[in-house]
Amino acid sequence: MMTARRWPLLRVILSLVVVVLAATGAEYTSRVRTLSGLRLDVSTPLTRPDLIDGVEIDTAFGVEVLNHHRRPFHPDGALRLHAAMGLFCTYQAASVGSTDIFYLGTSLRAYLGLSLDLGRSGRLELTPHIGVGLSYLDPDDETLDIQEPGVITEYGLRLAGLINMGDLDLGVGIAYTFWRNPNRYLTTDRQRVVIDVDQDYPSVFVTVGWHF
Repeated sequence: MMTARRWPLLRVILSLVVVVLAATGAEYTSRVRTLSGLRLDVSTPLTRPDLIDGVEIDTAFGVEVLNHHRRPFHPDGALRLHAAMGLFCTYQAASVGSTDIFYLGTSLRAYLGLSLDLGRSGRLELTPHIGVGLSYLDPDDETLDIQEPGVITEYGLRLAGLINMGDLDLGVGIAYTFWRNPNRYLTTDRQRVVIDVDQDYPSVFVTVGWHF
């Protein structure tokens, strides 16, 4: 009999718990989503890394589109966990004598780091990332045929400072990237050749974001 009486009470308690959790989750989701948006980062290396071994880049820049949140996790705290996904593309060019070399690499990045509020209108973000992607390296050599797209693996760390201006975010930052990318070719006599794009370099970037 005691067990039978407890079931209605347990159901009421469980129902209240579900309602409270749903309300809390709805409030959290609403607050986060209204501060979610897209961001565009444009970057350039601070140094002149080699495009391939012994060949220094002449031109290089990167563009990244990523989702981001002004209040990612723990909306009521100044220090928060920050997560984002981004699609990064780098274009590089170099020359050896009369030979021009072009490189295009695209990487899908996952970020997980920290965001620190600086008052009501600014914040700092410290975000490590890892990424994977594909590349196209044109060594301008008629004896080489691309065997398969190059696979990129990369990781890095960046620090950004952002200012909130209504729904607009503006900022600058500095990053360090470790980039590994073997590119495989076949020669005209069917020999396999691997050309590596291995780069470790600092870069600076500017960013503009829009919140929905």
